[in-house]
Amino acid sequence: MRTDRRWQVGWLPILANGGGDFYLVDLRPPVPGSIRHFRLEEQEHPVEFASLAAFFGTVAAAFERGVIYIDSNGYLEMNDMQFAELAGAMNPDVAWWRIADD
Repeated sequence: MRTDRRWQVGWLPILANGGGDFYLVDLRPPVPGSIRHFRLEEQEHPVEFASLAAFFGTVAAAFERGVIYIDSNGYLEMNDMQFAELAGAMNPDVAWWRIADD
């Protein structure tokens, strides 16, 4: 990814989906530690979570509520609409989730 023009120095990939998309910690100012979701098909990668704690707190809550679950074949799945609703409620200070509500 370092040769991709969208790549930024100061990004630390943390989780990948196997298809080329991944979550990363943005270590650059003005908000070091924020979490972005790099999607191959997108040109922009806005902040989705203010911190690792907010990211993992949201994921944990989603798993506890069955929004993220293990299907009958043993694969991790997620209800995207329910996750967006939960993430928006848990991260009201992040513009990404306010846009997702529109």
